[in-house]
Amino acid sequence: MGATACSLKAAIESEDATVTDSLIDTPYWLAHHLTVGLRLLALPEKPAVDYKVGRKRLVEESTGFILRGLGVKPEVIKERYDSTSIMKSLS
Repeated sequence: MGATACSLKAAIESEDATVTDSLIDTPYWLAHHLTVGLRLLALPEKPAVDYKVGRKRLVEESTGFILRGLGVKPEVIKERYDSTSIMKSLS
């Protein structure tokens, strides 16, 4: 079991996340593909899609979307999510 799966399992056990009814066996790959897709759209000097928000807000929105999709409870995301490390990796 990979680090992401172990983290999600621990979150479910601590009731910070719920088991989703996803039919996808490996939702982590879907999360990865969504992230890579957003990065690819932002590669050109003028991004392919104008989301009408800044980079930080787009990272926060997409990360929240992915975490909720994996079953992490919204209140846990609001309480514990910090975009600082993700934003550093995008610099």
